[in-house]
Amino acid sequence: MAEPTEQRPRRVLLIEPDGERARLWARRIENLAGGCAVEVAGSRANALRRLAEDCYSLTVVSSRDWDSSGLELLREIRARRHSLPALVVLRPGWDAEMDRTLAPVEFIVLEEGGCSTVPLAAANLLLKQRLKDETSQLRREMSRIKHELDACGGSRAKDALRERLLDCVMSNQEAEKKSLAEDIHDESLQALATCLYKVDLACRLSELNEPERLLAELHGLRASLAESIDRLGNLIFDLRPPTLDTLGLLPTLDAALHRLEDETGAKTLLQSVIGQRLSPALETTIYRLVQGALDNVRRHARASAVLVGLRRVGDMVRVVVEDNGVGFSPEQTFGDALQTGRVGLAAMRERVELVGGCFEVESSLGNGTRVIFALPFQGRDREP
Repeated sequence: MAEPTEQRPRRVLLIEPDGERARLWARRIENLAGGCAVEVAGSRANALRRLAEDCYSLTVVSSRDWDSSGLELLREIRARRHSLPALVVLRPGWDAEMDRTLAPVEFIVLEEGGCSTVPLAAANLLLKQRLKDETSQLRREMSRIKHELDACGGSRAKDALRERLLDCVMSNQEAEKKSLAEDIHDESLQALATCLYKVDLACRLSELNEPERLLAELHGLRASLAESIDRLGNLIFDLRPPTLDTLGLLPTLDAALHRLEDETGAKTLLQSVIGQRLSPALETTIYRLVQGALDNVRRHARASAVLVGLRRVGDMVRVVVEDNGVGFSPEQTFGDALQTGRVGLAAMRERVELVGGCFEVESSLGNGTRVIFALPFQGRDREP
């Protein structure tokens, strides 16, 4: 089985002549999007030179302080056969729909005091791209798995059942990604629009010399911004935690458990006797499996305590996710899972077995649940 490649940081080219504003936007885009690197070009010539030499995931063109609208630069970029997605920051008064020949381009009109909207809009575009890329990768992986199952032969009924399971998993993944994209687009941008309204109101109150109302509005604005930042952070964590690549599996699992604790009130504990980093592929697989088990705890278990344990047993890594929740009857077959649409544990078992591991669920009504799986050990040749 081919190992998944490590994700490289997405590169963004920010074309903005104001150096201070460019540094501020770049820092905020990197914080919001996660896993991206922003480069700044302060002139047309510098921008075109960079685009000719390197590849970028997104270009952000600010026209606010230029004599021309910035759309001319986009036309020049297109003329040089660059087709990367772009975000154009327009001055007030420009019609964002006036040029439909530059797709894929999104427009944003930057009003006074609205500088914070640009980093969020850019991060939103990057997250949409990541969703699209991950969906395409998932489609290719599902196609490859189906091909391998067909080549293995064996029971026709079992192969057909597995194919139906994979189709069902794919549908569920698509639904989750669609929901995530809608959450990014609707909730985050609407929350930001509300914050802009609060800023405008605070400015008017300042002009009217009403300090008490002004202070109340500023407190409300801070709370709204804090909520939006938390929501975006959770969305990014759901897509792929940046700490999985930078810090490794254990800190990422610890963060996931703390998040579960905050959301459900359950006490959590992470235990590990593995004293080294694992291969990127193995760390990703373990994280996704534990994430699936914790999602089941969050949705169904009503548990007050959750334990995640990792240890090496021979040439295998053994992982246990245990809770003291309501439990269930684990004798659910592949067919039952497909009929009910609850394919989480069945999909986890399939994923483990496809990489040569073993998977087991211990549970009964009223006695909690233990999800146990073991995967072939793969060490990391060198630390990143």
